[in-house]
Amino acid sequence: MTKPRAFNQVIDRCASTNDTVRELGEMSYPHGTWISARVQEAGRGRLGHSWESLEGNLFLSILLRPSETKFLSWLPLAVAVGMTRALDLKFPSLGVRIKWPNDIWIGSRKLAGILCEARATTGSRGEFFVIAGVGLNCVSAPADAISISEKLGETVTADQVRADVLAEILRTTDQLFSSGPEFVKVEYAAKALFKTGTLIEWSGGNSGAVVGLGSSGELLVSTVAGVQGLFAEDVRATRSRG
Repeated sequence: MTKPRAFNQVIDRCASTNDTVRELGEMSYPHGTWISARVQEAGRGRLGHSWESLEGNLFLSILLRPSETKFLSWLPLAVAVGMTRALDLKFPSLGVRIKWPNDIWIGSRKLAGILCEARATTGSRGEFFVIAGVGLNCVSAPADAISISEKLGETVTADQVRADVLAEILRTTDQLFSSGPEFVKVEYAAKALFKTGTLIEWSGGNSGAVVGLGSSGELLVSTVAGVQGLFAEDVRATRSRG
């Protein structure tokens, strides 16, 4: 059976670009296939959170087909690094940072969110794919968040950034799959909102000081009980040492 060619398209609207790309993945569309919607009616973020999809912003999902699973835990961080690469190249004055694990922030306000979802291929022998979904505030933002347009004081639309974001995410994830995560660790540390020594808190009243990234991309924190690894927890900073 001949596999379909990549289906890359900007569509007017859909419920969720991640769900649309998941369907394409199940139909054997190739690595690099993407969908972007001008209106997304049921967007979602990490940990089951909803994503407020304001018209004019970028809603983009990319189909990734890694050859093996060993770097999957690094993939959300690599997508975040790709986002910062794209935004730094196009808008050097934005000053973007990565808030653990893979939100893009400017100062104390959220600019973009990333949701990576892995799926097994129906009826396959261990085959799988990943959908990397991005929501980027271009022209407007929800309360307490920020858009590119607000930061720069000029209108910046999804059409102006889509190609750059897509290219850098694919470049970064392909680099991860071919050469491993060391470059992600280095670039992530340079862009991290929570630097080494930052005191953070997370669910259950837990707290500790950031140490860095572990061998699987987890956030290592020093606590009273020793060093602990966080993989997906929502965290917030309290203060920095010194």
